[in-house]
Amino acid sequence: MPLQGVIKPPAWPVVMTYHAPAGASSIVVNIIDDYSDSNQTGLDKGFVVTDSDEGDDDGDKIFWNNVTMDPGEIWTKTVSMTAPTDHCAPGNNFTNILSVWNRSGQ
Repeated sequence: MPLQGVIKPPAWPVVMTYHAPAGASSIVVNIIDDYSDSNQTGLDKGFVVTDSDEGDDDGDKIFWNNVTMDPGEIWTKTVSMTAPTDHCAPGNNFTNILSVWNRSGQ
């Protein structure tokens, strides 16, 4: 039986580091990845998430909620998406915004 390859969509890391002064305590944050969906690109089809690496994808943003981080900790997830297939998509730059909200009140 011949081997068959699996074509995977492009993946990239989403990384955040908690830089804190000496003696700082842990924090709890929400991390939001706002990727280019069809409403933002104006194309027939925007990026489609195929693997959110434990995040909740609502078709516009990926949410990782209540993430506890210790000072110096590096948080990493790997996200996979398919690219827009609209004929106008090649050659464009697409914005991807990562936001972090401190839920600890610190």
